[in-house]
Amino acid sequence: MQDSIERTEGELRLSNQRLPDMSESKSQFLAEVAHEFKTPLTVIIGYANMLRSDEDNLGDEQRSFARSIEKSASQLTTLIQDLGAIMKI
Repeated sequence: MQDSIERTEGELRLSNQRLPDMSESKSQFLAEVAHEFKTPLTVIIGYANMLRSDEDNLGDEQRSFARSIEKSASQLTTLIQDLGAIMKI
């Protein structure tokens, strides 16, 4: 029984020692994911803005599509910003 307790205690100590490294790896991964999402989103938002600035030459359906693209891209940007805020906690 004592051997089992000591073995479990040793495993817990080892796990506790690894936690900071695992937390750092998680933070790095999330930062990279956020960056990889931001890059194409910037392009998408830019093109959506271009379409919206030329709305006079678009049909109703095309205007609706441009607005939808812009809205969805903005929502994704907000999610990425929220992810960044969570990473700081």
